[in-house]
Amino acid sequence: RITKFIENGKFRRIALQFPDYLVEDSPLVLWSLQERLNRNQCSHDILFVSGDGTYGSCCVDIVSSQHLDADCIVHFGRACLTYTKF
Repeated sequence: RITKFIENGKFRRIALQFPDYLVEDSPLVLWSLQERLNRNQCSHDILFVSGDGTYGSCCVDIVSSQHLDADCIVHFGRACLTYTKF
């Protein structure tokens, strides 16, 4: 689903955000996603893991992603689904 989301959105700079309890899995997820995007010849510039903590692991870290000029954020783990405008 993530690969299709990135391809359909034509996103170039993709932030991956993990809660603290999933951060140790982030390199494997990043490498796997990178491999799938390359295999599908999806044009993208960079995938990166947002390393900043937020006040709640369920909250999307928009500020860090804006500082890194991300086109989209892929949030892993539980989400509180509070409306955010990005």
